[in-house]
Amino acid sequence: MRTPLKLFYPVAFVGSNGAGTCTATGVAQGDQIAVIIGAPTAGGALVAAKAGVDFESFASNANQIKQLSATNFSASTLIALCVPNAL
Repeated sequence: MRTPLKLFYPVAFVGSNGAGTCTATGVAQGDQIAVIIGAPTAGGALVAAKAGVDFESFASNANQIKQLSATNFSASTLIALCVPNAL
């Protein structure tokens, strides 16, 4: 089943320099992290990150998204499109 676009909500956050926790105010524990997009904070090329590979695909803690990869995303402002756990 496809999730209607209106059910997604965006959360902006800054990545980490390697695996670790990123502050993502507004994410609730258990919410699905469906898509992550963004650009370097100083401008430049589009950043592509994958939920489930670079970042967790379900928020394990409120207001946090865990970065799983060792990639340096610390200079990137990312947008996560999330689906509430209550759906």
